[in-house]
Amino acid sequence: MNFCAEKLRAPVLAFEDASAYFYLYLRAAGYNKLSDVKQVVVDEAQDYDPLHYEILGLLFPNAKYTVLGDVNQSIEKQADVSLYDEVERILHKKRTTKVFLTKSFRCSYEINAFSAHILGQELEIESFDRHESAPLVVRKESTRQLDDAVVQEIQRCMTSGLESAAVVCKNMRQARKLYEGIGQRLGARLLDETADAVMSGIVIAPVYMVKGLEFDAVVVYEAGAQSYSSEDDRKLLYVACTRALHRLSVFYTGDPSPFLPKSVFVVGIHAMDSNDWYGPLCYWHAFSRECLRIRKRESAAK
Repeated sequence: MNFCAEKLRAPVLAFEDASAYFYLYLRAAGYNKLSDVKQVVVDEAQDYDPLHYEILGLLFPNAKYTVLGDVNQSIEKQADVSLYDEVERILHKKRTTKVFLTKSFRCSYEINAFSAHILGQELEIESFDRHESAPLVVRKESTRQLDDAVVQEIQRCMTSGLESAAVVCKNMRQARKLYEGIGQRLGARLLDETADAVMSGIVIAPVYMVKGLEFDAVVVYEAGAQSYSSEDDRKLLYVACTRALHRLSVFYTGDPSPFLPKSVFVVGIHAMDSNDWYGPLCYWHAFSRECLRIRKRESAAK
């Protein structure tokens, strides 16, 4: 009780406590229903808690709701499709329709196959029929080598005609440190809470800041076991990889994340200065089998 009282007297309310406090305030002090609002759209639905939907139901009792989400992109909590049943129960509308969209238009066929492997489950996804380079997984011996390789890769992407690229870090602390180290060499911007909307160019950003965004090329920075090993990390890595439209590269030092495909590691590439270091045959063959399996499932569905 003393802990709760101390938190409530603090000038700033923690995010974790805010929704509960707001709900109790509405119930105890009363509120004006926003009855004139006819439509409410909730995006990134998987990142909201049931109490958030309780609050929306109180404030907008007459509205129709469009609730959009991807449970595979939930951050800092586990969620599955039962979330939508819970939302349906809370909002308690006379008629509810659940629609599952399974066709992907963002990523290339190869990036979708790679990302599905990270989740460790078979996704019912019909990929848009656009084939490009297979994603690349590269291990480096040191952070310095890693940073140099990231700079080379981003520069290669931009000189090839791509218009946007992101170096995606796990958190803001890592993103700031990397920005201080290679930001000027790349001509990159740091994507933080103060940044404007990103349309083109190069950014360095934490995973949570690129949710909902897309880039021609994505480099996932330091995707080793030290960064991505828990179930929450699995979702973060999935979000990072699915930001890429055309080209995806995953760089790490030390041991690889257990969520990366074990049969496709390209360890210690010696052709980093070559112009043809993309698409190693051993890597492509591993993914061609995965792509063929997805194609067969899609053909059977038709």
